[in-house]
Amino acid sequence: MAELVDVRDDEGNFAKYKKYDGRYYVKHFVGNVKDHLAAIDSMDVRDDDTFILTYPKSGTHWGFTLASMLRTGETVYRGSPTFLDYTDKETLDNLPSPRVFASHMTFDFMPKQVKEGKGKVIAIFRNPKDVLTSIHTFAKKLDGLKEDYKMTWKGLLNFHMEGTIFYGSWFDYIHSWDKVKIEHTENNIMYLMYEDMIQDLSSHVHELALFLGDTYGSDFVDKVTARCTFSNMAEEATRTFTPSEQWKTVTTTKTLPIYRKDHKTLEYIFSSTFAGYSNAMINRWILMLQRCRFTEKYTPESQNNADSLSRLINDQGKGDNSFCLTDNFKSEDDEFVKFVPRNFTPRPMTPIKIEEASALEE
Repeated sequence: MAELVDVRDDEGNFAKYKKYDGRYYVKHFVGNVKDHLAAIDSMDVRDDDTFILTYPKSGTHWGFTLASMLRTGETVYRGSPTFLDYTDKETLDNLPSPRVFASHMTFDFMPKQVKEGKGKVIAIFRNPKDVLTSIHTFAKKLDGLKEDYKMTWKGLLNFHMEGTIFYGSWFDYIHSWDKVKIEHTENNIMYLMYEDMIQDLSSHVHELALFLGDTYGSDFVDKVTARCTFSNMAEEATRTFTPSEQWKTVTTTKTLPIYRKDHKTLEYIFSSTFAGYSNAMINRWILMLQRCRFTEKYTPESQNNADSLSRLINDQGKGDNSFCLTDNFKSEDDEFVKFVPRNFTPRPMTPIKIEEASALEE
């Protein structure tokens, strides 16, 4: 049986979870967790069922929309997916086919029949730095969580590294999938990278259509691609969101603020957005990185969506798309990592200006 836990640190950060068998679950996970996990395990899976599996903020709604269109043959936005995690088994069983589910749980918690090869699984992975940034931004918009969750950026990083976050750390999540790739012998899983989809959505949608057994033709797949570009999803899909009981405890509107509209390259982020200074979000990252020791390896490409700290395209006439890593190690207590894009170094922001600009971004 799950227990309610209140995890806190000395700086006022806290989160309230359901905890079962050493794992942390959000409070709106169904029932006592144990019984619902058992119900999911015994779920009767249909041949045309699709399961979108992601770590939080890793393209869940995007994958759901793509799969729904390819399964139904209709380029219609269908709002938020039905989550296995937050929906009782009776409701799940009564949904009409083709059913497209979502879950932030790992593959080992999926229905037994799925693990035996029935249905289709789409697993989407995303850069952890972007994941945590998105979680932090997203959580601040959930007005129903004020009594259950309060986290600064630093607090979120610390909770995540300690594994005291809902669904565990990103690293544990990825490790579990490494095991699946080795041990799962069925052909009902497709693996996608969020950054690859941004860079070349069309080829990934065509591959996804083939995986799902789409019979609607190439022209239809092209229409799905056009409808599901990130810009269209951010502008149009959000208008279709309708209130859902899944979200009644996290937002007063019962809808989720899913699509951020600030996915920009560093060339744009480093523009003079605040009195000639660089963007506050990047400065917060730099402040956090200053206390870290790590090695950064950069592989030049014309576009590199996989790393949010290396998206700057050097168009200053050199044509080498360079990104420099300069380290200045004065002493053991003064190590820091400093990122310097060639010919494009904005003025650093003072802590006061970071706070002022951050307030404007909220």
